Amino acid sequence: MRSERRAAHRWPLARVKTGRCVFRVNGALTQLDTAFYRRDRLPVDEVIAGPAIVLQADSTTLIPPGSSARADQAGNLLIAIGGSHE
Repeated sequence: MRSERRAAHRWPLARVKTGRCVFRVNGALTQLDTAFYRRDRLPVDEVIAGPAIVLQADSTTLIPPGSSARADQAGNLLIAIGGSHE
């Protein structure tokens, strides 16, 4: 419970903004609300649901709709395409 509260407090630090982005979903272009996060502030082992965009000084990572990602202890961003980390 305590670690859940700590993780909840870190998410606002990681989130930069939310914006509408266009994705191809079931063959059609669709605008979806998309969260933008700073990679260096992502909570470890917390799942990010797509669609999301993770920003870093030297790269940008897209987590598509229906996919998820999480940052591990080593700083890797693990993405499950079309699935979940649960």
